[in-house]
Amino acid sequence: MESKITYTYRKSNFSRFTGVANDRSTLSTLHDFLSFTEQENYTNCWSKCFHKSQLYQCANSPTFSPKPFRGDAELLKFIEEVLVSSTNNNIASVLSVTQREDRMSLIDIVYLTPKHTLHDVLTYSPAVLQNSVRKIQFIIYQLLQCQHYLHSKGTLLGSISLKDIYVDEFLWISVCPKFCEEFSCPPVGAAQDVDSFVVGNSENDPPDRNLTSMTNKWVKGLVSNFDYLMFVNECCGRVLGHPNHHPVLPWIMDFSQPLGGWRDLTKSKFRINKGDDQLDQTYEVARHILSETSEDVAETSLKSHSTKVHPHHISDVLSDITYYTYKARRTPKEILCQFVRQKWVPHEYPSSVRRLQEWTPDECIPEFYTDPAIFQSIHDDLPDLEIPTWAQSPDDFVEQHRVALESDSVSRHLHHWIDLTFGVKLSGEAAVQAKNVCLALVDEHTTYTDHGIVQLFTKPHPEKIGLSNKYISSRPPDILYKTKFTHPEQRLSNESLKMSDTDPVEIDDLIKQMDAMNSSQIQLPPDFDPLELLGRVEKDPPIQPPSKKCKCNECPYHRDTLYLGCLIAQIVLPLHTRALTAPQSLLLDDYVDMVRKIVIGHKYTLPSALYSILETVLEIKAGLSSSVSGFPHPHNLPPVTASLLLAPPHNFSVILPHLQERRSKS
Repeated sequence: MESKITYTYRKSNFSRFTGVANDRSTLSTLHDFLSFTEQENYTNCWSKCFHKSQLYQCANSPTFSPKPFRGDAELLKFIEEVLVSSTNNNIASVLSVTQREDRMSLIDIVYLTPKHTLHDVLTYSPAVLQNSVRKIQFIIYQLLQCQHYLHSKGTLLGSISLKDIYVDEFLWISVCPKFCEEFSCPPVGAAQDVDSFVVGNSENDPPDRNLTSMTNKWVKGLVSNFDYLMFVNECCGRVLGHPNHHPVLPWIMDFSQPLGGWRDLTKSKFRINKGDDQLDQTYEVARHILSETSEDVAETSLKSHSTKVHPHHISDVLSDITYYTYKARRTPKEILCQFVRQKWVPHEYPSSVRRLQEWTPDECIPEFYTDPAIFQSIHDDLPDLEIPTWAQSPDDFVEQHRVALESDSVSRHLHHWIDLTFGVKLSGEAAVQAKNVCLALVDEHTTYTDHGIVQLFTKPHPEKIGLSNKYISSRPPDILYKTKFTHPEQRLSNESLKMSDTDPVEIDDLIKQMDAMNSSQIQLPPDFDPLELLGRVEKDPPIQPPSKKCKCNECPYHRDTLYLGCLIAQIVLPLHTRALTAPQSLLLDDYVDMVRKIVIGHKYTLPSALYSILETVLEIKAGLSSSVSGFPHPHNLPPVTASLLLAPPHNFSVILPHLQERRSKS
């Protein structure tokens, strides 16, 4: 099944360079490749000059200066030459290229692509590529072919993401290139909502809007609970209005009182509703069937049944039925009859928000914290959703519900809920202990889908230390004096110390009062902790040094290949690179260094064939002692590009001894 998607490009984003990337189209033998490499070595032999002048000034070095387009006609001709006339280069089929009349700086390109992206496969159907090095190599090969074709045309693949790579059931990919090096991503959900987004439109995005920065800010109390949870949902691909993938927030109370009746956030809502006994029974029955099957039980029916059974506790955190039940007052009857009940029975829907919270095993949605209209019914025979008695109106309920979400009672335990819904308690032994094993994460399904539960964190989520405290401020806390005198007439007051001409105080009485003041005891509030602020500072994550800009005037094709290497790392290590967002605020040096560290950390767990690819493309050995620019290259090899990676032999380590021998003789 194919779908249409529109990319809107800015004209300034189309990159075209006068230099041409290394051409390997005529290389067919090892001798040809060695001769080609020797010529490239001569061209790129500038290391001595680089160390002397710190500039790339070699006379025989290729230059890659941008070549501007002379008018819109030349630009459209270039697009047609690169995209429309391309065949078998893994670039998505182009249906139309139009220039907007209202905004002459924008060009719309309509692509015909498969329905699902590589991001969908890696995130929601990881079993498709698990335990199959060949499949991953096949996808990497297609990406290199696509990049090589664009480089041969003098342009770039650009800062594409996994969402720009579409894949069919046979793992043939179709890429929608960006043509520019600008690190920009479409707003999450824009493509799903209108099938269109603007390439290179990141100027409105906050510069520090990445998961690590947002988590640190939430831990310090600089970001509200609501905003942080919505951002985590966004990182997991959840989109407002998507019935199967709508953002989820926790139910935090039973609505018996405004700030009370708190829910246990260390347990999932499914576990609270179903009970431990039912979840244990569901899990143990499935595990018993699998254990019998592993012992080679003869019954064929049992074997066929066990292939569809996987030990689990929960099925989802928000189903489409629950989503439409939550929004029953605002959803047409036709849709409700399609997804909830075929027959319209108004009294079957929960009458109050308290009853709704008790009924559902799923989590809450943001509308109950933001939108009073969700309580108002558009149906004549379905009354409005009732609010608790302590709320005066839906607006008042939403306001108080939001205040409760930001309260310290919730903030202290919210990290446990994040572990259950997005984190470490979704997989492994931690999930079993928390009775939180999710079916979608263990059933090893290979059907493509665009929604599901996503594990974003692989380690326990840090707790919030930036809790509100009335005693931690620029103003010192009030100190109460408790004297040893117990008789009312002997209690001290400030007025008793005042002296005036009309009411003189005897000196002996004043001395007695001062002695009583000095012998009094200071009584601090019971909830005051003088070491709390120091504890917050000690828990604060270390300050990261500022990034240093790369001053090397490097080949744009090399930079393009480095960015593709980061993309390959996301394909090979999807779980560990999932938290990496588009480097909108990072230099390429910093972004590649982050990916390198992740790859190096999994050197001994990755298949050698895949690690070899990452080691070559990301230049890991060279990157340990130099910047991402990779200058000077080890053994004076030319910069890594798709052209060289596709040339035979595919691994530089095979020919390095020959190159060193030839260079020593020369």
